[in-house]
Amino acid sequence: MPEPSRQTLLALGVIHTYPADHVIVRQGESADLISVVVHGLVKVTARTENGRESLLAVQVRGDVVGEMAVLDGATRSADVVTCGVTVVRLIKGEVFLGYLRRHPSAALSTLSSAL
Repeated sequence: MPEPSRQTLLALGVIHTYPADHVIVRQGESADLISVVVHGLVKVTARTENGRESLLAVQVRGDVVGEMAVLDGATRSADVVTCGVTVVRLIKGEVFLGYLRRHPSAALSTLSSAL
């Protein structure tokens, strides 16, 4: 994502600090927020059909999480859990969508990283 677009994104929303092992996003819930990892890291996991947990990704500083459900209007497809104390910037879905409309290069970057 181009630096000016990244700086604009990081100015949106509010900062929130979570303790270790805190669920930021829960699989199956509706979506109204996205998170940008500011400090720390999170793991992204999903429950499979047989009830097992599968690690999908580890997201670090600068990564956006929770965007797919905001983009497609579906429920959350995975859990996002903090690994240690983690600082995120919480951005309302409607604000994030408006940001993407104003910054097409950021929209392309967001979509390509989600695929």
